Amino acid sequence: MDSNRDGLGFTSAAVVKARAASTRRARVLGVLAAVAVGALSSGQAASATAGDGLLSILVMGDSYSAGNGAGSYYGGTCSRSAHNYGREFQRIVQAAPYRQTAFVRTIACSGDTTAAFTHKTSSRAPQVDAVEHSYDLIFLTIAGNDLKFKSIVRYCLVAESRDGANCGPLLAQAEQKLADGTIAGRLRSVLAAVQARADPTASIVVLGYPYLEGDPGYRLRSGHGGHTFIEVGRRLRNIEDAGDKLQQHEVDALNKPGAPRLLFVKTKALFAAPRNHELYAQRSNPHRWFIQPFVDEPPVRLRLWYHPNPTGWYQEARLLASDPRVPKADPPALPGPAGSSAAALLGRWTGPVTQTPAPYTNYGASIKLEQLERVGDVAGQIDYPELSCGGILTYLGPSDDGGVLLRETLTYGTSRCIDAGTVHLTPIDNGGGAHFSWTKEGDNSTADAVLRRPQS
Repeated sequence: MDSNRDGLGFTSAAVVKARAASTRRARVLGVLAAVAVGALSSGQAASATAGDGLLSILVMGDSYSAGNGAGSYYGGTCSRSAHNYGREFQRIVQAAPYRQTAFVRTIACSGDTTAAFTHKTSSRAPQVDAVEHSYDLIFLTIAGNDLKFKSIVRYCLVAESRDGANCGPLLAQAEQKLADGTIAGRLRSVLAAVQARADPTASIVVLGYPYLEGDPGYRLRSGHGGHTFIEVGRRLRNIEDAGDKLQQHEVDALNKPGAPRLLFVKTKALFAAPRNHELYAQRSNPHRWFIQPFVDEPPVRLRLWYHPNPTGWYQEARLLASDPRVPKADPPALPGPAGSSAAALLGRWTGPVTQTPAPYTNYGASIKLEQLERVGDVAGQIDYPELSCGGILTYLGPSDDGGVLLRETLTYGTSRCIDAGTVHLTPIDNGGGAHFSWTKEGDNSTADAVLRRPQS
């Protein structure tokens, strides 16, 4: 990866949960020992579960989550910092008045795009692979690099390199990607993938980004010696405001009962508030909370330019801690195992499915349930043989009618079937059958079936 690669992104967001350990006593003692040596920061997830007294945090995304500008870096060209907002949030919640033991793992990497969440990047696994049921809180930022914000900073804002001939097309491309649904589709795909793998008790926090330019009236000559100007400040504001609106929309669309909660936290007002802590292309701001090019860092460290400075990262953590929606304590565990009637659903079930609307009707479904005790763990598998698709079922908890709710996550055939639906399975006929229903928030397709035990 290019060491100058930036992670100027659109959003940030929240955390997941840490893995279950052999015993709670060994887990807590291990965590306390790690705190003593400053080790709860960057390694594999600490062992934890909801309600165990440990707040486990995962930080995902690009440079606006990794920590560019915060100092104390590790992770090579990813520029992860021991003082990013995730680590500063950890310090805040561990102190009074919260006094909550916390663990933070950062996998965010400078320069990552939305593709890095679901695809291998260089030698790194997809970021979504780190999402486990053991995380309580997930923070992330996403999509700024998809809009080429690093190039926009270089050609539209930095005095020594800005050039209207390059700036104009970059702004136009960003505007087009926001308008034609490109960014919306990428955001939706990534957030749905994170949500599908997160524990039902987890909160996923997407952070918005501050304005790159503090002056909405800033203009740049459109070409060498030209007499027309690009309204850079105004157009950038429109792009960044559209990004916030889009992120809020996708978060709202994905929130549904029984699924991990998604939140969107805006940061623009934090940096724009009096005494105004933004950067300006045409003057220096002594009250800035950002890394100013050349003044704060030389060109050899340009990957840090236009990112929060240590004060800015700390203030973002304070913003998160002050938001009542963001958990500052380990969440309680969800209700325990399903009752005896739902436990009768264990084993294999098959039957024809009726889907509305068309095109697919009367195809077969095969379900095998192996556990209905541990909320957030894999309960079994589901296959649709005629459609050549299927995947895993995650236990979300019991339903009010004596059945169970399950999250369907496809592991094959994703181009042929709809992913991330919710399955409601209810015993009928004194346990001799099961009513199957499939729904997905935001999708008008539904599926229903009466399943029976397969003939031996």
